[in-house]
Amino acid sequence: RHGIRPGELADDRPLAELGVTSRDAVALAARLGELSGAALPATLLWETPTVGALLTRLTDGEPRHAPVKTPATEASSAVPAGEAAVAVIGVGCRLPGGVRSAADFWRLLCEGRDAVGQVPDGRWTDFLPPGGEPPADIARHGAYLGPVDGPDGIARFDAEFFGVSAPEAQSMDPQQRILLEVVREALDHAAVPADSLAGTRTGVFVGVGGNEYAHLTAAELDAVGGWTATGVSPSVTAGRVSYLLDLRGPSVAVDTACSSSLVA
Repeated sequence: RHGIRPGELADDRPLAELGVTSRDAVALAARLGELSGAALPATLLWETPTVGALLTRLTDGEPRHAPVKTPATEASSAVPAGEAAVAVIGVGCRLPGGVRSAADFWRLLCEGRDAVGQVPDGRWTDFLPPGGEPPADIARHGAYLGPVDGPDGIARFDAEFFGVSAPEAQSMDPQQRILLEVVREALDHAAVPADSLAGTRTGVFVGVGGNEYAHLTAAELDAVGGWTATGVSPSVTAGRVSYLLDLRGPSVAVDTACSSSLVA
């Protein structure tokens, strides 16, 4: 159907990269169930998002899970709140002042540079009617991550590397794209192979706020498509990371305004 010959698709590439939609995923799971004679869940392709994972599931069957502990057992082995050790072993970041790493941030602090500057040209254009001018009392300064375009522009995103189709990437809020980038950078910084986390009970907790991209998208009806709802939804951010890395722990997006990252 997609014109792909056997062997052309790597085992570790997400099926969603081929444009497989949620409807396709349900239909394919049903068809595979008919062919294999096995009772397969409708969520099969979400549980096994790559060709390799899907083949393993069809060959080996449903994975066995450890018995669920009773509440009494869990309570007896729980770690008292406030006494659990926490280690930060990897950092990825995008901060105002051209900061793209922990080393950049340290350099900015040591040099005493101010990351607040004037609003770049064109930043208010999308919020104004055609030919309109910004009000005289509008904010003239702010802390910006960097230029929109260019080699390090916030609009640049390697969709193929992250297993995202081009149409979906265009619909994704820059916050979602940047999150995927800094998560991967944090893993690289910690020398943790991304594939080593696949299938593990690893949690993702994201503090997220602001939804300007949704307003910009809604202003251009031609830009609204099948990926818009998930592309502009802050609640999807944590799930994107869990899906990308095949993590099986909690996946939580938190929006408590200024305290979002603290609560997460």
